[in-house]
Amino acid sequence: MSKGFVLLHDGLQGKERLNVYRLRLRKILRERGVSAERLVQLSSVPEAMIKRMLRDPAYMPPASTLAKIARALHVSMADLLEEIPDR
Repeated sequence: MSKGFVLLHDGLQGKERLNVYRLRLRKILRERGVSAERLVQLSSVPEAMIKRMLRDPAYMPPASTLAKIARALHVSMADLLEEIPDR
C-alpha cells in the first residue's frame, strides 16, 4: 500500500463509508463469478470474516484483510474502495 492511500472517501458520511468496500466486493465477485467460498480459498481469509464483510454493513475489516482479498481477485485496494453510483 502506498503512502497517503486513503481508505475512506471524503464525500461519504458514516455508514456509507463502511458500505463502499462491501458493495464493491459484491460487484466484483458477481462480475467474475466467484463465490464467497472460493474467495476464502483464494485469499486465505477465514470464511466467517468473508461472510461478515458481505453481510454486516457496520463491519470494516483491517486493511491487511482487504489487501489479501484484492490480491486474490487481482484488483487494487482502490478498486475495492472505489465509490459506485446509486442506481
